[in-house]
Amino acid sequence: DSTKTGEDRFVDITETLDPYIEKHFKMMETQKGNPNGYLFVNQYQKRIVECTTMAEWYWRPTLKRLNINYRQPYHMRHTFACQSIAAGEDLNWIKKMLGHETLEMLLRTYGNWLIKREGRAGNKLNGYFNEFVNENETSKS
Repeated sequence: DSTKTGEDRFVDITETLDPYIEKHFKMMETQKGNPNGYLFVNQYQKRIVECTTMAEWYWRPTLKRLNINYRQPYHMRHTFACQSIAAGEDLNWIKKMLGHETLEMLLRTYGNWLIKREGRAGNKLNGYFNEFVNENETSKS
């Protein structure tokens, strides 16, 4: 499988995942050798390029071990987008991670999540102003 544009997409990994990814790499190195350093490999130690293979070899067994009902890996894309918006991540970064060409594409699909965040609107700006005021008051002292 590939992206709609047929190009590889590189996504940022959050720091929270670093220890888990390192543990996975160590396990892969111990069990399979993994000379290419890929995160997920097939039985020939080659990178997995088909979503169905990834789902069958890694996704489905992981969900089963965690006692989570199966859902297609593609749905995680929407979960990622919605949770990123809810957390206040930069919309341009989210757009890039999803491979959208424009912010309009992102807003058309996930704009309703921005409305759900509205109760917190202005909090970041207030924090910035408070920090600015505190810095100026401290420098005058």
